[in-house]
Amino acid sequence: MSDFEKNLVGRPNTVKTQACLFRKWIEPYVLSVRKPDKQFCQRLIATWQGHDLKPGTIRVLANILKKYIEWDTGQVIQLKVSRAQQAEVKAWTYKETKKATWICQLKDKKFYPLLICALHTGVRKGELFGFLWSDIDFVKGKIKVQRSFSGPTKNGKSRVIPMTDELAILLEKRYLVGQQDTLVFPRMDVNFRLKRLCKLAGVRQIPFHGLRHSFATLALEAGRSPKLVSMILGHTNVSTTLNLYWSCTKEELDLSFLP
Repeated sequence: MSDFEKNLVGRPNTVKTQACLFRKWIEPYVLSVRKPDKQFCQRLIATWQGHDLKPGTIRVLANILKKYIEWDTGQVIQLKVSRAQQAEVKAWTYKETKKATWICQLKDKKFYPLLICALHTGVRKGELFGFLWSDIDFVKGKIKVQRSFSGPTKNGKSRVIPMTDELAILLEKRYLVGQQDTLVFPRMDVNFRLKRLCKLAGVRQIPFHGLRHSFATLALEAGRSPKLVSMILGHTNVSTTLNLYWSCTKEELDLSFLP
């Protein structure tokens, strides 16, 4: 293990993924260069693109490369992947969301509470399966997001998010006194069930993470504050929320404010 890999911090799975990416796509190329510069970094990004790596993987690699060069040589290099290379955000429209939830309530009652919780909170899959009943505050209508199933949250911070009436009713029906320290949801193959639901409902196929994207885009389209949406999603900066989702909304500029 290189010294750089030893300095990686975060959730175990995240560190493992970053270390593997570093060994395969960065270390062999950097070792052959005496002093990596910005031009080298851009050529390396082009190499990744030439290997048909997914845009999301390229962005992760670019961030790892920036950390490595800054840690190794003290250089701070700003790396940008063009907007054309950004991953497409897969999210349902309002009509697709309504149709899918209606079909799920009829055809897959076990999956329905997880679907509603994901759509109504925008939490990540790991956070969803990390919920304990003690995190649910029925009196205040709040949910504490304090952990992922495999460890801490992505940014290592906890947050409190509002709970819709529909979600509160679903959870209250499943709650039993004395189970505060037990998991709210049992583990299941949510991507398989969601794929089946998409076929039954006749809506676009999206991964389970697409429910988080759906929450964000629908919230922004409804005019909700980007700052509040960012806080609910657990993004460190509101710019992350806007960069990911604003281009996916259908909002057009209303010029009625002009004199």
